[in-house]
Amino acid sequence: MSPADPPPPRMDLAAIEPGARDWDFPRSAAGLDLLIAHGLDHGLTRATLLAGTGLEAAWAMAPQERPREITAAQELRVVRTLQRHRPDDGAAVGARYRAATFGRFGYALATSRTLFDLADLTLRYLDLSHAFALITAAQVGELVHVRVDGERVPADVRGFLVARDATAVACVLRELVPGVSARLVMGERQARLEFPVAELALPVRSEEHTSELQSPM
Repeated sequence: MSPADPPPPRMDLAAIEPGARDWDFPRSAAGLDLLIAHGLDHGLTRATLLAGTGLEAAWAMAPQERPREITAAQELRVVRTLQRHRPDDGAAVGARYRAATFGRFGYALATSRTLFDLADLTLRYLDLSHAFALITAAQVGELVHVRVDGERVPADVRGFLVARDATAVACVLRELVPGVSARLVMGERQARLEFPVAELALPVRSEEHTSELQSPM
């Protein structure tokens, strides 16, 4: 860099304030659809999965007529039912997530410039996600640690939801930043995604790929 060149922008993870500190916020029904799809693929019925949610009648209608938003309690009820039948499938549900799952928010993520911008947007607007675990990011030495913390998640579904949310983060990250060397470390109460700090400057996938994610009208 010559003396006339401007300094590179500072990528300060500590300055990012997460947009949610708890899980009890309304969320898109897309996450519920993934839970239902996973259950159906493993022999459960929609009626079984939705029992007690108050959504049974709505999900008997055509997709375009269903509510676009549900409560966290409704999704949690389905998580508990699915876990009862498929207790080890949290990560498998998380692996179904793609940027497109998040609708307009997913489109915004896909049009981020760099991995740092992607992290900044994700954390600031965490309440537009389907996460139950608290997601934060910090620099630890030469690594970025993206923590998926289930401390506030109900204990009976904590392991399932930490696995789902951490795997979902990893899948969307690798989809949008194919060059990232992220390593997922999974625990019962907390998971961690690690990658080198230098990779914060990696570009988000190129424009020709983001065309697959058309901005919803």
